[in-house]
Amino acid sequence: MARCGAAFWALGLYADPGICRYQISGMTQRGDRARLEGQQGFSLIELSVVLLVIAVLVGISLSSFRGATRARELSAIHQRAMAGLKAEMVLQVSTGFYLGTAAEERRALLRREEPSIDWGSVSSTNDEDLTVRVGRLSFAGRSYRQSWICLEATTTSGEHAAVANVSIGPARGTYYSEGSIRLCRGMRSFTAWPTTSW
Repeated sequence: MARCGAAFWALGLYADPGICRYQISGMTQRGDRARLEGQQGFSLIELSVVLLVIAVLVGISLSSFRGATRARELSAIHQRAMAGLKAEMVLQVSTGFYLGTAAEERRALLRREEPSIDWGSVSSTNDEDLTVRVGRLSFAGRSYRQSWICLEATTTSGEHAAVANVSIGPARGTYYSEGSIRLCRGMRSFTAWPTTSW
């Protein structure tokens, strides 16, 4: 209180610092009493209802956020798998077969065609979220090496999306799938997939 009085004294508002102390403390006491007399607190039930409403709103927003994040991640891995498939198909058209071997010149072709993917240094490419598998197909009494390919990408939450292509035979075409387990396990696993899109 002495500081208050000294401040008013320094400003020349009061001639006596004691008056300031008396008036300020008196106004504060009267103001506090008047404020407290007309107020009532919230009941426990009202507070519980408010907290429940806040919890419901947070739950709804979190589930919406998770759904949007999942959709974004799936879209990104669909694009990644398709970009890899297109690069592999370009190589298949020019060489007659898919990657499937450790030949550096083939990986160099793929890097040139699709530089956003690290095509690795072994026959089965394992990028941080893209796996490439190629396989042999028997058709009309002949065996065709590297005649199918399956590219599978994985999200950070563990969802998988795969695109596969068969280059010869009655199963020739492109197949799509997504799920929570590994999808590229062999040709029989993906010929039952849809052939239009994810």
